[in-house]
Amino acid sequence: MSERAGGPPAEDDVYGLLRIAGSDVGLPLAALREVVPCPQVLAAVPARAPGLVGAMELRGLVVPVVDLAALLGAPARVGDAGDGPERVVVLAAADDHLVGVLADEVVGITRLPDEELLPVRAAALDGGPGPLLLSHWFRHPDSGAVVSVLDAARLLALPGVPVVRDRARPEEGGALPTGGTPAPGLPGTGPRLTLTVVRCGDHVLGLDVEHVHTTLPGAEPEPSVLAGGACTGTTTFSGREVPVVDPLQVLGLGARAGVPAGAGLVLDTGTGYVVLAVDTLLDLAEVPAEDVLPLPASAIGRGDLVPALVDLPGAGQALVVDGAALRAEPSLTALGSLNTQVDGADDPAVAGLDADVAGRAAAALAAEPHLSYSAGADVLSPVGQVAEILPLPADVTATGAHPALRGVLVHRRAAVPVLCLPTLLGVAPRPDQGEGCLLLVHGERGPVAFAIDALRTIVHPTWQDEERPKGTPSTPGDVLRCSPLAVVEEPAQLLPVVDLLGLARMVEGAEEGDGGDGAAAPPGAPLARLAG
Repeated sequence: MSERAGGPPAEDDVYGLLRIAGSDVGLPLAALREVVPCPQVLAAVPARAPGLVGAMELRGLVVPVVDLAALLGAPARVGDAGDGPERVVVLAAADDHLVGVLADEVVGITRLPDEELLPVRAAALDGGPGPLLLSHWFRHPDSGAVVSVLDAARLLALPGVPVVRDRARPEEGGALPTGGTPAPGLPGTGPRLTLTVVRCGDHVLGLDVEHVHTTLPGAEPEPSVLAGGACTGTTTFSGREVPVVDPLQVLGLGARAGVPAGAGLVLDTGTGYVVLAVDTLLDLAEVPAEDVLPLPASAIGRGDLVPALVDLPGAGQALVVDGAALRAEPSLTALGSLNTQVDGADDPAVAGLDADVAGRAAAALAAEPHLSYSAGADVLSPVGQVAEILPLPADVTATGAHPALRGVLVHRRAAVPVLCLPTLLGVAPRPDQGEGCLLLVHGERGPVAFAIDALRTIVHPTWQDEERPKGTPSTPGDVLRCSPLAVVEEPAQLLPVVDLLGLARMVEGAEEGDGGDGAAAPPGAPLARLAG
């Protein structure tokens, strides 16, 4: 795992996956100190800063807490932070300091190679509050969801936000104890472990994140000839049929009840993948190695796999699993070797394409990444055109200037016009499914936000018909007709590529109110030209 806490993610980083202010957010594990339940009431702090909602006490340390919702255009919660049992505080650290961040829930963890990260930048706004809090985007390797990487160093550098000193941890990844007593030392100064904490049946289990390849939102098995013993069937992961295993049976702790698995932990055994079916993903917890207590051999049936116990705040006592020993467990390595390729998944770049398009598929890896989203119809736009992805605001200041203009939003100390992209393009918005968001782009005169129906994923088009456009669109209603087409896979589709920056320029031109003869449009007529 990378040591670059708070900076741009390094190769092979592990990410904690969170839901923050309605968005999928990843935090490099090197910057994630701990996840703890959010208290119902946060203590007031005599300071004013963007997003600061209070402070909480944690084992003698007073930790300031910020709500990123306020920085993303959504209403912030002040004092009364509790919003259900799942709401948590994530301790984010950089440069030996830390701050708490409100999050809706812990989703899981995943590993990602450096080349899958897409850098994010945005032009500075006059009088703006500073840099973006996001450093990169990536597409979740399994769900395809767009995940924003939170830069802890930028977060802790926000003007006026108080931070506290991180209790230094000079060593990472201490070995699990196998007997005897923990080595003496000053509390909080020894090696530490970051555990993926899950509930499985009547047991709470902790597994070092270094040994978890990724997490899945569910792990319900399909019938398979492999079913039997600890294996309950297979599931599809990374283009393969992968065995699903009951970890309690492997660990000698009984068996899971016949209830649906709420999550899955993917292990790479070296011979292939296996998925551990668990009830619930509870937490990502960092604990001092001195708090991980060895279990007497007489107290556990598989002491080689479950050598220790730890008391976790909010989760209670958890059995600590030796991840290295579990991945080397013969029954799991044997099942891992039985991964089978899903039909048609061995060459996803050309699946479903005709021969002419398939011949160009090799260029997909080098193609510019695009966002796939719904704006009345499924369309694409280059990722580099989008400065930020924001949740839909609860309300905006309506102006009534144009049917496509929902109103004006204050974001980063700028007045941002919010335009309904489907209406602007001349198509009907799809029914509201609660998946809408804003794509913020920086035009030549300031930011413009386009409201869309739903965000799909990040894709690399395999081919683009640059010769299709016939002339330059004079109004937004001409954009779809004039847009180039691009081929994407999963599933194979031919989609128009919408130039959001070009649309922003049209909006800015309309705002200037050019009446066609060089004279300014009359007062009260901004955006009139958008009607086409």
